Amino acid sequence: MLCAVPRRSRGFVLVWGLLASLAGDGRAALPPDLPLPPLEQLALEGVPWLVDEAHRAPLLAAAPEQRAAAVAALLVDPDPATAENELLEAVRRRRALMLGESLTTGDARARLLFLNGEPDRREPIDCSTTFEPLEVWTYGTLRAVLYRASGSGPFRLWVPGLGKRVLYSRAMGDAMDDWAQGKGPGGRLDRIACKAAQAVDLATGLDGLYTPLPGAAGASALQALVDPPADLGAWARAAAGESLLPTPVLPSEPFAVSFPRRHGQRIEARMVVTLPPSAPVVPAVEKGPQETERRELRLVVEGVVERDGALFESFRVRFTIPAPAAVGPAAPTSPLVLAVTRPLRPGPYVVRLRVSDEVGGGQALVGGTMEVPAEPVVLPTDLALDDAPRPPGELAPAAFDLVGEALTLFVPPRDVVFDSVRAQAIVRETSIRKVRFLLDGKEQLSRVAPPWSVEVKLPRTPREQLLRAEGYDRAGALVAADEVVLNRLTGKLDVRIVSPPAWKRLVGEVMARVELTVPEERRVEAVEFRVNDQLQARLEHPAWEAKLKVPNEALTYLTASAELDDGERAEDVRFLTAPGEMARVEVSMVELYTAVTDPAGELVRGLGADDFEVREDGRKQTLESATLVEDLPLVVGIALDVSGSMEQALGEAQRAAASFLASLVRQRDRCFAVAFSSRPTLVVPRTPDAAMAAHALGELRAAGATSLYDALVLSLYYMRGTEARRALVVLSDGADTDSILSFDEAMDYARESGVMIYTVGLQTEALDIATRSKLSKLASATGGRSFVVSKATELAGVYEQIERELRSQYLLAYAPDRGASGGGFRRVEVKVKARGATARTIPGYSP
Repeated sequence: MLCAVPRRSRGFVLVWGLLASLAGDGRAALPPDLPLPPLEQLALEGVPWLVDEAHRAPLLAAAPEQRAAAVAALLVDPDPATAENELLEAVRRRRALMLGESLTTGDARARLLFLNGEPDRREPIDCSTTFEPLEVWTYGTLRAVLYRASGSGPFRLWVPGLGKRVLYSRAMGDAMDDWAQGKGPGGRLDRIACKAAQAVDLATGLDGLYTPLPGAAGASALQALVDPPADLGAWARAAAGESLLPTPVLPSEPFAVSFPRRHGQRIEARMVVTLPPSAPVVPAVEKGPQETERRELRLVVEGVVERDGALFESFRVRFTIPAPAAVGPAAPTSPLVLAVTRPLRPGPYVVRLRVSDEVGGGQALVGGTMEVPAEPVVLPTDLALDDAPRPPGELAPAAFDLVGEALTLFVPPRDVVFDSVRAQAIVRETSIRKVRFLLDGKEQLSRVAPPWSVEVKLPRTPREQLLRAEGYDRAGALVAADEVVLNRLTGKLDVRIVSPPAWKRLVGEVMARVELTVPEERRVEAVEFRVNDQLQARLEHPAWEAKLKVPNEALTYLTASAELDDGERAEDVRFLTAPGEMARVEVSMVELYTAVTDPAGELVRGLGADDFEVREDGRKQTLESATLVEDLPLVVGIALDVSGSMEQALGEAQRAAASFLASLVRQRDRCFAVAFSSRPTLVVPRTPDAAMAAHALGELRAAGATSLYDALVLSLYYMRGTEARRALVVLSDGADTDSILSFDEAMDYARESGVMIYTVGLQTEALDIATRSKLSKLASATGGRSFVVSKATELAGVYEQIERELRSQYLLAYAPDRGASGGGFRRVEVKVKARGATARTIPGYSP
């Protein structure tokens, strides 16, 4: 019922007359007609849904030649008396229909289209403040609700067992929970905010969250939509007669992939689509000054990468390629080679690429399986592509816009930087006489002669910033520029308004700032700030802050939205002023994961809300619920000391950490690892692959000094943007000797992180009393625990205790007393009434 902790406290304002509306409905446009791929590829694109689960898994796991044989056996002509194989034709048409909607087979819409065809009616639900992205599809009298969890990723099919709350936005879901418990205003809040709420009621068969409506479809009826056809022949005859949109087909060579180089822990997968010279690609022709003619080909490659049957990532790349000067039917004399690179971890993947001609409308669809190796494999074709100065189909630059190619800004690769960083401009253009270095648009230093480098002063703790270098000639004209984003938070796309504060009446000039979380390998196209839906600022680079003008009106609200280079969007809303007569419901449910242990350190079970006392900024709060949760997703980081003093114990520490991760990390969990000696390094980014993390930890060697506090802040910063239960395990055998940050700075940062920290001190001569005390303070100040072991072989037992505690904690939920402080950090204290028991949780949160 509740979201992950520490849930940011959000307000939600419901305004009579401020209503989102239901978007238009109807059948989608016809998809383009596409030829069939090879049978082994067809086995990955719809055909498995024609058989039951027992036969589906072996089909997907088979080798290519076995998949092809299985498909050939399945798609035998059901009516040999007719001229065509209706079953094969049905698969061809439904595959085109499916892939016209979504390239990933993990999207529930693709499966519905393949098995059932186009619905009789589609109803997009366009109420972002009320619902997650929704579509209601109607087949006959049956309505199917499709939703995007957390606003991103593939669509899923809703079934009653999931509960209706998953369809609501976080704020509205909390408000609906309050209404269902009789705590909100008298009316249905979602219907006030969204006209389409009644349509969602009818489609789900639920009035509000829990009340069944008469005649609602059950789970079995919805399941029938995604089950294999009962009569394959009848299915084939119906699907084979459906219409497709004739479209130019771009012929292409078979899908090709190579792995030419390494990127950290990943291998570059170079996916190549080759269009032959005869491909009917239509050039765009534009007239320039003096009637000069410019001709170029404009192609777009959309792609998805799947792993284990689920979407791993999606991307979109635009190519602009000079076209031959010939006109009319003359064709290019060389093939078009479109190369898209993605850094991927070793393992098996399924890839689909759609190439679209923006001008002529032609399409090609290629794909296949690939096994990313553990080491790069360079092929002669890779060398040919790399050596060519501008090969056909070379990608348009995906980095920030450059005025020219004469200057490149280089920052030493670091995962998180703070305090200072050395920046180097590599200047290739001899006309450049001055280089300016700017941080978030403010000049730091100018150089008028080599070396073109500067030590840039940064904040003491990390945040996202934009570093820019500009090169000027003798006359002061800008010749070239380059930019680098520092400390970008990575994860699921998220936008959070951090200022102005919530629920504070503001009029006039107001400074607004947002914090973004961006998926790996994605780029922010723009961030927009709107006041009452009027665009006031559009930013393309950090810092993501702008000065806005807030009118003196009865109702004003700020919307901040971010768009990525692949088109994905997210937004956050904050109301700034509100009329006194409007219905206002402030949804600010706070959730605290709390460990309760007895004097022996064992979990205390059987507690309820009456067994806890919660205070926020000293004020006693009314606890809504206290639930023991034992299987929620985790994000766990390990920060491992690899300084020189760890040389003797490192091997056992690595083995214990590997065993801990292998035991703890499950399919829905994520782990990462940071190693620290003279400086901290992220050695394994967030991953569900505990074996890979263990392998990377096993490769580390002991050397150097100890930068414990810097490693702590790096790890905590890296965990921002994640909303699962979060914990950090820090192992060290001695005092900090080399950090930039002080203990007090690290402690303050840890307190406000919302992450439980478990510290493990390895008892050596270097682990003095003062260091043990600091490790203990870090743990207790964040709701974690501190351990000290005399030898590395005892680490396994410590990790077992940490695992038990992380897997079994009480989730306490309460709505803050309105008398509590409005902004800034709110301190939280939890006490348990059970005799001898101790409760530990995070020290507070920022609303």
